Amino acid sequence: MNVSEVVFDGGTAELRPGELPDLPPRHVRVRVKFSAISAGTELGMKHASGEKQLLIRPGYQACGVVEAIAPDCELDLAPGDWVACYGAPYTHHAALLNVPRNLVAKLPAGVKPMHAAFGALGTIALHAFRVAHLSLGETAAVVGLGALGNITAQLCAAAGCRTATLDHLETRRAAAMACGLSVSADMDALRAEVGRISDGAGADAIFLAVGNASEELLTDAVNLLCHRGRVVLVGTGTPALPREPMFSKEATIVVSRAGGPGRYDPTYEAGGVDYPHGLVRWTEGRNLAEFVRLLDRGAVAIEPLISDVMPPSEAANAYELLISEPEKHVGVVFAWPD
Repeated sequence: MNVSEVVFDGGTAELRPGELPDLPPRHVRVRVKFSAISAGTELGMKHASGEKQLLIRPGYQACGVVEAIAPDCELDLAPGDWVACYGAPYTHHAALLNVPRNLVAKLPAGVKPMHAAFGALGTIALHAFRVAHLSLGETAAVVGLGALGNITAQLCAAAGCRTATLDHLETRRAAAMACGLSVSADMDALRAEVGRISDGAGADAIFLAVGNASEELLTDAVNLLCHRGRVVLVGTGTPALPREPMFSKEATIVVSRAGGPGRYDPTYEAGGVDYPHGLVRWTEGRNLAEFVRLLDRGAVAIEPLISDVMPPSEAANAYELLISEPEKHVGVVFAWPD
């Protein structure tokens, strides 16, 4: 079946015809209405495509309408239902997708579909919150207020944590404030805010939602922690770990991998075999469903994160804006034509 899709070909983004295979077992066919760009990951893909002359299908989060359901899906879904979709290579920027049953979540009537297109980032943020092992009343700090960091901070606040954030870009700070977050523009201000909200104890966990964690940033992060606090790396490249601050604080470095258990397991994803609820409480699929529920409750705000809505035919322009003017473009969404 022919389908329009966004690709990186030799580093150039374009919309071109692609081929969608027959619907596999335990999959759902979804007519995509909105797909959101994950800037950090996809710009890295674009660079790799150009450097290695690769053909890459970017993207991993979308929202659309169910068109068909494999007979062995065993889901409470029907054609016409709206669903959030998560996870490459099944979900990418395309007009039509075949998505495994564990990687879709039905939308309640109160959820705006464009907001649900950020479901993957919400799932990743929710898993990062879980591996931080924060509890009610503890102090969280978030460095980096792109969409992922912003949602992570909102989840911390929604869970009853005292939450402080940092970003150097004014547009991101404005979006975070519109989401009800306390925002700092530099590390000194964040240090003062963490000291204030923690009664001088320091942060129980600090999330680094940045592309690369330098030794200077990691040193600052560890120094913000309370004794035995946690630094959670969310989508961060190879970190340069500072031994002395980590030793003095007995700090723990936690690497948060994608949306939770099940990610990159072909049996869980493509095979549609779920993990037992009692043994693996929060799989990536259950995290996706929970994030959609939080959207329905109004616990997470997405609208302030959406800076641009474009047709996929303008994909080249969309990625160029994210490269050339990152301070102006927090969240870019492709609106797919009917």
